Amino acid sequence: MMGFAREGYPFLIGATLLAVIAFALALRLRSWPLWLAAFGFIVLALSVSWYFRETSATARHLGDAGASISAISTQTLASSSSSLKPVVAA
Repeated sequence: MMGFAREGYPFLIGATLLAVIAFALALRLRSWPLWLAAFGFIVLALSVSWYFRETSATARHLGDAGASISAISTQTLASSSSSLKPVVAA
């Protein structure tokens, strides 16, 4: 299950309420510009929820892989740099 950052709750609630109010008005007044606005508010609410999603599990998973890759590349660089000799211009 996906969670959301605590700081984003006011933005999530606000965007969702805007979408719900716009849809209620569109149903009540039967106005296509209100339907378009309601759709726009749904896109806004989804964007806000995507921005404030909690990704700690994914970051931990990628962090482990990143650590092993950086360790391998550091070892490779250390071994290849010891075999290189500086070129001196005469």
